[in-house]
Amino acid sequence: MAISTKVITLLLVILTSLGLSGCGKSSRAESSQSDMTAVEFEDFADIKAKADKGDVDAQFNLGILYTKKGTSQNFPEAVKCFHLAAERGHAKAQANLGVAYHYGFGVPKDEKEAVKWYRLAADQKHAGAQCNLGLYCYKAKDYREAVKWYLLAANQGHAPAQYSLGLCYANGFGVPKDEKEAVKWYRLAAEQGDAEAQFNLGHRYYHAEDYTEAVKWYRLAADQEVDRAQLMLGVCYGAGLGVPENYTTAMEWACKAAAQGNADAKELLTELGVPIQNDIARKSDTESDVASVAFHDIKAKAAKGDVGTQILLGIYYGALLNYQEAAKWYRMAAEQRNAEAQYNLGNYYLRGQGVPQNDSEAAKWYRLAAEQGHVKAQYNLGLCYGTGIGVSVDYEMSHSWMLKAAAQGHAGAQESVKLYTAVRRSKAWLEHWQGVARSQDGRDEQRKKQEEREREKEEKYQREVRENLQRENEREWGTGPGWWTDE
Repeated sequence: MAISTKVITLLLVILTSLGLSGCGKSSRAESSQSDMTAVEFEDFADIKAKADKGDVDAQFNLGILYTKKGTSQNFPEAVKCFHLAAERGHAKAQANLGVAYHYGFGVPKDEKEAVKWYRLAADQKHAGAQCNLGLYCYKAKDYREAVKWYLLAANQGHAPAQYSLGLCYANGFGVPKDEKEAVKWYRLAAEQGDAEAQFNLGHRYYHAEDYTEAVKWYRLAADQEVDRAQLMLGVCYGAGLGVPENYTTAMEWACKAAAQGNADAKELLTELGVPIQNDIARKSDTESDVASVAFHDIKAKAAKGDVGTQILLGIYYGALLNYQEAAKWYRMAAEQRNAEAQYNLGNYYLRGQGVPQNDSEAAKWYRLAAEQGHVKAQYNLGLCYGTGIGVSVDYEMSHSWMLKAAAQGHAGAQESVKLYTAVRRSKAWLEHWQGVARSQDGRDEQRKKQEEREREKEEKYQREVRENLQRENEREWGTGPGWWTDE
C-alpha cells in the first residue's frame, strides 16, 4: 500500500527525538513541536542562505522544510540537507537519515545505511535512534542487544522505548521474564500517553480482576484509536466490569473496534446482525504480547458464576436467535437474584422462547425482578394483573404495580394510571346513579344505556391494557440490535 505524503512528512520531521515503536507494533516516528515552531518563524530564503554558507543547524532545518507539504516539498533535497548536517555530526540529522534509508524516502531503501546512521545518532545519546536501533536488533533476534538500546532510551524518558522494554520483560526476550518490571515500564510509557502501553497496562489489571483500573487504561488507549482497547472497553460495559452495565455504550465501542478492522469485533457484530461502517481491512498484530480476549474466556468466566458475563452471553445468544442457550445463561444470573436477568427470563417464558411457554412462570420472574425495583418488570407485572396473564385478574394489584413503575418515570405505566383513575371515577359515578335510579320509576331504559356505556369504557380499558402489553412485547422482546439498545 502506498504511503501518503502526509505520513512521509510526519516520519521525517524528527527533531529532538525519533522512534520506531519497538516490539510488535507499526512504526511510530516522532517530531518535536518546539523545534518545528522555531523553524517556521524564519524565512525559507534566509535558512537556505545560511545552509549554503555551511551552517549545520540551517542545513538540518532546511531539510525539515523540504519535508513539509507545500510547494517546497522535495524529499531528495531533504535527504541531501540531512546528509550535509549528519556528516558533520548533527545527531538529529543522522537520526532522520536512518528513517529515510529505512523507508526509502528520497533514497533507495537500505537497511545497512539505516542502521549506520541510527548507530551514529545513538552514540550521541539520541533516544529515538537508540530505540530504533533496538528494534533492528529485536528483528534480528539479538534480544540482549535490543534490550541494551531500549534501556538507554527508556532511561531518558523515551516512551516508545519504555513500552518496548516492557514487552521484552513480559515475554522474557533478552532478560528474565519479570511481570513486575514489565508493568513498571508499561506504566512509565502509559503515563506519557503511549497508547499501546496503556492498553497492555489495562490488560494486566483486567486479568488481575481490578476492573476499575483496567477500564481507566483501556479508555485512554481506546481514545487513541487502539482497536483492541476499544473492544475490551465494550466488553467491560457489556458485562458491567468496572463500570455500570450499558449495552448501548458497549455496542458503540465494539463498532469502533470493528471499523478499524478488529477481527473479533467484526465477527461479533456480524453475528449480531449489526452493519459495520467504514470497514478498513488491516492485518492483525501477530507480534503483540496480548491478544484480544477470546470468546471462550468470557464463557469460562460466566460458567464460574460471574453474573455480568452470564447476562452478556444471554444477550449474545438471544441476538443470534439461539433462545435456548440465551435462556440458560439468563437463568443462571436470575437465580443469583439479578433483576435484569429475572426480567429477561420472564420475557422468554411469556413468549415461549428457549423454554416452554408458561404465563405463570413469566409472572413469577417479573415479580422477583419487580420486587427489586426493576421498572420494566413492574410495568409488565401490572399488565399481567390487568389482563390475567399468569395470575388472576386483579385491577387493584395491577394499579399498585403501575403506580410503582410510573413513579420511576415509565411512560406506559403513567398512561395506565391515568386510564385506571378515569375508569374508577366512572364506576363510582355509575354506582351512585344506579342507587338513585332504583328508587325512581320509569328510569330502567336510561339505566341500561348508562350501564352499556360504562361496560364499553371497561372494555376499552381492557383493550388498551392488552394493546400496551402487545406493544411492550414487540419493543422489549424483539431480536437483533434491539437487545442492545437502552430505551
